[in-house]
Amino acid sequence: MPAGELTDDGRVPLESAKQCSACGYLHPYDGRNGADVCERCSEELGQPLSNLFRMQNVVTRRRERINSDEEERQRSGFELRTGVRFVEYGERRGASTATVRRQDDQPLLELTYGDAATITRINLGWRRRTVKGKHGYVLDVERGTWLSENQLEDADADPLPSAKANRAQRVIPFVTDQRNCLLIEPVEVMPATEQATLMAALKQGIQAAFQLEDGELAAEPLPTEDDRRAILLYEASEGGAGVLRRLVAEPDALAAAAAAALEICHFGSDGTDLVTSAGGREPCEAACYECLLSYANQREHGLLDRHLVVGLLTALAGSRVASSGGIDSRSAHLQTLRRLCDSQLERDWLDLLEEHDLTLPSTAQKMIDACQTRPDFLYGPDYHAVFIDGPHHDQADQKRADEDAVTCLEDLGYTVQRFRYDEQDRWPDLLAVYPSIYGDLR
Repeated sequence: MPAGELTDDGRVPLESAKQCSACGYLHPYDGRNGADVCERCSEELGQPLSNLFRMQNVVTRRRERINSDEEERQRSGFELRTGVRFVEYGERRGASTATVRRQDDQPLLELTYGDAATITRINLGWRRRTVKGKHGYVLDVERGTWLSENQLEDADADPLPSAKANRAQRVIPFVTDQRNCLLIEPVEVMPATEQATLMAALKQGIQAAFQLEDGELAAEPLPTEDDRRAILLYEASEGGAGVLRRLVAEPDALAAAAAAALEICHFGSDGTDLVTSAGGREPCEAACYECLLSYANQREHGLLDRHLVVGLLTALAGSRVASSGGIDSRSAHLQTLRRLCDSQLERDWLDLLEEHDLTLPSTAQKMIDACQTRPDFLYGPDYHAVFIDGPHHDQADQKRADEDAVTCLEDLGYTVQRFRYDEQDRWPDLLAVYPSIYGDLR
């Protein structure tokens, strides 16, 4: 129980939130003020989830053996709902978007990546509960223990002794954590079976391509298991491996993961069905434990069929990722950057990035107060400043000012690049110096 945080009437403090039914984005709600439309997709928000109780500390007891009741609990399970919210820097959300395009330039997937996004897991109740609209559990607020299933039903009918009834409170437990996460949204609507299979295949492919352990990457459908519109991937291990960011920043990273997924699903690079993996003992019909099935996704085994996504995986294996560098779509973000440019030379530099599908800067013409300088472009999360130098930078006074600005920015931890007007033929070579910032030059 949260020590010292009980209300005056001896109850635990509760929270409320609204979750978008279209994309799963979570919005805080204080009972009076809150968003009416989703901040991410502009979908109208429904009624808030109330009685949310933040779980901070728990105590468990070890059991020597598991009885049949425990196995039944594991089989039926809980109704869990996952929500995501990106970090906010003032009025700007700390996320970047990208579009995955096939070789004919047609879009396949939309990607949204966020550093240290807040992942919220809400436990709405037992899946087997009789009244589906009744959420949560009854908590003994005096002792900090959960009442049993029978006591829960009795508490709702209020036959408990008055002393026990006064300390019983129905709550919906939830936990939060900060993780690097990636939202994958297909451009075209996909049936639940295809969504579930794609989620399992990409998770396996990413783990194989980037040498991750199974516990380092988690995957869940959004907004719910029954209404799959997006795939949420997040780095489950502490600190994260930095892989999900690479899928957005590097043009060919997702293609490598898709190629690995094809091989795992017993398909050749051209989509030919190999029936089984090398050394496999039995042919694989829809899915097997050598490809898509695992203990973690056992609830979805009936949905998985590797044949449903072979065409999409083949297309993804030959695709490229075009990162926008911001939360808006790439085209919209590019237009915003072009409007902020002070010269045609800066617009030419942006056109070069667009020509090669390189990552666009986060912003343009942003003042760095500590150095009293305004880089032409800034890659915010990476502390990378870009200056596009016209002829006036050849003047002696301007040269000294430029040198002072570079020294100050480097002291603050920035890397600085300057692109001169008379060396435009060298610009591609300068971009290639920082593939982690711009991506690989094709």
